[in-house]
Amino acid sequence: MELIEEQVLKLIQKRYGTLAEVKEKKQKVDYVKEIQKLEDLKVAYFEKHKQFTMTKQAFLEKKSQLTKQIESLENRIVEEDKKEEGVPTDKLTRELV
Repeated sequence: MELIEEQVLKLIQKRYGTLAEVKEKKQKVDYVKEIQKLEDLKVAYFEKHKQFTMTKQAFLEKKSQLTKQIESLENRIVEEDKKEEGVPTDKLTRELV
C-alpha cells in the first residue's frame, strides 16, 4: 500500500506540481515586469517634473500612487513565496488524492 501511495504522489507531483510551479513562476515574472513598468513610469514623471512640464504637487501625488502600487505587488510576491514554502510535498493528503 505504501509503495502505491509513493507512486501516486510522484505522479501527482510530476503532473500537477510542475503546472502549479509554472503558473506561480509566470505570475511572479508578471509581477516583476509590472514593478519595472511602474518604476520606469516614476522616472518619466520625475523627468517631466524636472523639465517643468509637471508641477511638484502633481509629481508627488503620482509618485505616491506608484509607490503604493509597487509595494502592493512586492507584497504579493512575498505572499506567493510564503504559500510556496507552506505546501507539504512529502505526504499524501486527502486533498491531493
